[in-house]
Parts: sequence; structure tokens; C-alpha cells
Amino acid sequence: MEKGTSNLTLQAETEDSYPSGYLLFTVHTIQFGIPTVIISHVVRMVALTPVPEAPAGIAGIMNYHGNIIPVFSLRRHFSLPERKERSSDYLLVIKKKRTLAVIAETINQVSGLSGELVSPETIYPGIGGITGVYRSRDGIVVIADPDTLFSVRDEEQLRRIIHPDGI
Repeated sequence: MEKGTSNLTLQAETEDSYPSGYLLFTVHTIQFGIPTVIISHVVRMVALTPVPEAPAGIAGIMNYHGNIIPVFSLRRHFSLPERKERSSDYLLVIKKKRTLAVIAETINQVSGLSGELVSPETIYPGIGGITGVYRSRDGIVVIADPDTLFSVRDEEQLRRIIHPDGI
């Protein structure tokens, strides 16, 4: 993404091509990937509204086209060193089971990863939030899985926070 560009709309792929393309991005020193087919937009960081007693990993909430959506921090989820969000960060708006945004510190590229996907269970049994890890020439790419970032309990807690009147 060119410097100065504030928004990026990704061309949606069909489910048949999933997972042919991944948006690769960095958080801390770790390269993550998310399938492009589930990313609706990439936008620059905006001011987040903090949420008291939010589930682990939630950095806050934001208004996205009239909808209140949670913003997820992979730093917090994976217990990486804390740092404040910066205006140079990005928000990856993901639409799958739910709509949410994931904080990316840098956007690297869109890539069709190939090779063996190592199961998260072989790395650390019970780890949530990833589908696996690819080995590449440049190191490893952790494939984030937005569907497993939240537990059922986290989902219910988020629902109560975002829709306190039960709507």
C-alpha cells in the first residue's frame, strides 16, 4: 500500500478460490496472514472507543458505516508487548461469521501461499485464533482465524457491550 493511501478495497474472491490469496501483515515482529476472501476493506487506524471489561484481545469498538464493531488486537490475544495504536496502523475489516476489525501495524503484500500448512495443534495444543503456520523463504506466516478469536462466552459479553438494550 502506498504511503498516503487511506483506504484499500480488496476485490472479493469466491469461496471456491479460498484460500488462494492472503493479505500478509505484521504485528510486533510476527508476520500474519488472513485470507483476502474475508477482508472487505483495509482502512487507516481511527480513534477507538475503549470498552470496560472487554474480552481479552479487544482493543475497543468503532463505528463502521453505521455499525458498531469490535476491534481486535493480535498483540493482546497472543500476549505480545503492549504498544498504543498509531495513526500509521491499519484496520482490516473482516466479514465472516461476524464483522470485526483486526489491527495491523504494517501491510506487507497479498500473496498466494503454497506449501505445507502446519496445524496449530502440533505447535501448541489448544491455541485459538490461528488456522496454522506456513513456512516460507522469508520465515513463517501465522494464518489468523477470525472465527476462533472469540469464545462463546466472549461473544455473549461482546453482544451485551455493543447492544446493551438487547437489540
